[in-house]
Amino acid sequence: MKRVNPIPGIHDWFYEHKGVYTLHEILQQTCKAFHVSEDIITEGKSVRWIVSIRQVFCYFASHLTEEKWTTIGEFINTDHATAIRGAKKISDYLDTADDITIEKVKRVYHYFQILNNSMEAHANKRYAAVC
Repeated sequence: MKRVNPIPGIHDWFYEHKGVYTLHEILQQTCKAFHVSEDIITEGKSVRWIVSIRQVFCYFASHLTEEKWTTIGEFINTDHATAIRGAKKISDYLDTADDITIEKVKRVYHYFQILNNSMEAHANKRYAAVC
């Protein structure tokens, strides 16, 4: 049995923010969400918990950028097939309502919401200063 939308609003958010973030910004938010350094994700170790975070990065990168899979893979020092497989794995786990994966994706999504709010606040301050 598939759950239609385990994280309410995320698909609309992906659509609204497609092309807004760079791969580096996605990596930064992913690393903040899991309290790890960027080097851990990009150095290519095959430890399960690192692979899992790398897969979440690929999932967000595929939804938030127009980058080719080759570029996404190269950004984290892996090949395009690994990037595709990682993003698909997260998507498949979300479809089966895997609670651990849902929590991981929610965590990164939350960090992006914090970033969006701070960017909007900064833009509002700049606008108020101009007026």
